[in-house]
Amino acid sequence: MTTLQALGLSCYVLASLSMPVIAPASAAEWRNSDCRFDRDDGGNAVKVCRDQESIGIFWDDGSYVNGWCDSRDYDIEFEGLSKSDALSWVKDYCG
Repeated sequence: MTTLQALGLSCYVLASLSMPVIAPASAAEWRNSDCRFDRDDGGNAVKVCRDQESIGIFWDDGSYVNGWCDSRDYDIEFEGLSKSDALSWVKDYCG
């Protein structure tokens, strides 16, 4: 079970994966159970959900990143992208 499934969050996304983006808002601006839409460098829509210290990032092609934004050293689950790109997404949104 993924982090977001355990939290009861669902994922609906609109496009395929490209490269990481820089977070549009600081981590301090997020509220629990907050989901936002963004675009990756390829212009594809991405759904980013945050709940306390966990984060989930989803694309409609099935690619995803689930991770933690605390002292767990960016412990992540990911599929459909490289570990380097997955870590970049987590760092961008958690930082």
